Amino acid sequence: MKFFDKRKKSITVAVILFMLIIFANLYIVRKAARDGLELYFYDKLLVAYHIGGMNGLNTELNYVSAHSRIQKELKLVKDFKKNQENNKDAEGFLKKITDKKRKAIKHARVMREAAFGFIIVFLLLRVFVSRSK
Repeated sequence: MKFFDKRKKSITVAVILFMLIIFANLYIVRKAARDGLELYFYDKLLVAYHIGGMNGLNTELNYVSAHSRIQKELKLVKDFKKNQENNKDAEGFLKKITDKKRKAIKHARVMREAAFGFIIVFLLLRVFVSRSK
């Protein structure tokens, strides 16, 4: 019976380790990439607004919709144009979104580092569990 308890602990640690690796490498990296693309897009629009006002913003939106091959960026253009009438303060809206995306990227980085820290802890725990056999 003692053998099965140690085996269960070892399998549990391995499963937790595997889940942390999946979380750190797939979910968080993809989330950070998605937020990075959105940050780049909205930051471009903010720069265009600072340079040319609403005319510069509309010129940039038309340029992106005509020349971009990234589907997510095209979707962002459509969503922004759809909500443009509702947002009279384009500069405030763009600043708010860019700040939010920057914070989301920083949060994703911290979560990934924490996941890797837990991976190291669980690897050490697994070594100690295997040594106790």
